[in-house]
Amino acid sequence: VPGVTPQAGPAEALVQTAITSSTTDVPGVTPQDDTDRICNGLLKLGFPYGLSRYVGEEDRAIGLRVFVLDNSGSTAEVDCTYLETQAKGGFAMVSCSRWEVIKRSAIQHAIMNARIGIPCEFMLLNPPKRRPGEAYQEGVDFAVVDAFRGDVEEQLLVLEKMLNRTRLTDRTSLGERLSEVHQRVQQHFSRIAAKGLRYVVVVFTDGLPACTDSAESTDNSVKNLVIWELRRLTHEFNCSVVMRIAGRERRVVEYFGRIKNEQDLDVKVVSDFESEARAMQHHGNTWLTYSLFLHVVREGGTFSRLLDALKERRLEPLEVQGLTGSLMRLREDEEPLPRDTTDFFQVVRMRLREEPEVYDPLRRRMAPCIRE
Repeated sequence: VPGVTPQAGPAEALVQTAITSSTTDVPGVTPQDDTDRICNGLLKLGFPYGLSRYVGEEDRAIGLRVFVLDNSGSTAEVDCTYLETQAKGGFAMVSCSRWEVIKRSAIQHAIMNARIGIPCEFMLLNPPKRRPGEAYQEGVDFAVVDAFRGDVEEQLLVLEKMLNRTRLTDRTSLGERLSEVHQRVQQHFSRIAAKGLRYVVVVFTDGLPACTDSAESTDNSVKNLVIWELRRLTHEFNCSVVMRIAGRERRVVEYFGRIKNEQDLDVKVVSDFESEARAMQHHGNTWLTYSLFLHVVREGGTFSRLLDALKERRLEPLEVQGLTGSLMRLREDEEPLPRDTTDFFQVVRMRLREEPEVYDPLRRRMAPCIRE
């Protein structure tokens, strides 16, 4: 995309490509049309057909994604990595700051959502000036990328410029910002809900929630405010929330994990690429290579219970067969995979010869997407 310059990753990384508008919100559009729109958009970004079709089927009910981007002072810490294509071929994990990961991810998700026709908004956790949410300025406090508003390339430039001039500050108030997200979602709710669509809210953060006056504050009042706002989003508006943790502080992951479990909220906690791959392996899902494709889908919020379950428990045999069957679809017009287990995996082995390998973040090399 002209003016948007994140380093390209491997073949499965989101590519820098011109984005054209898709057709949606048109009389007569059916769920199948939405599935095809998402599938075709992902294919143009280099995603494999099976995953593209699967995501199209699972996530066609997403009407809006809202991203909250943590720009607190601690995001300057260099303890993250991103996947980079090497000049002479091959790939490498490159060290970078937490803010660099947040910024790159925001641009990647903006490109992806524009391509698949899902509007998205990006809000800074700490805006440049203290002002009420209704006084926020587009391009300064938040950015919108929506193919139906017009020139997507110009919208991406606005987002990139906002991120590049963002200052990292020590003022972090996640509860307050989630309250403003609630207000923004409320503005669109009747229109989105009338179409049978839902919201996804993704919070990129690297630390524990704090009050405005003390970045170290984690007392009950702060925690309760975050829980209250998460409950309002998930219960009042049926939002799906992703807490995307930048950095590798285990206490932060555990903190949000406890909130999710204690309060029975529809909140997913997603860490970095390598950590998520390691968690999936730890729970016994060693049959699948955790590719960057899967990671981008999960951190952007998906309604697929199986993709979310990969890092929480070992999938049952029938679940493994069902997910494998979806991921190993190579084209629309092919025959369904056999139901018999022996015949099923024999066909999978044959199809793996046609399916490009993906980067394995744990072994640091290319590998089949499905392991035998």
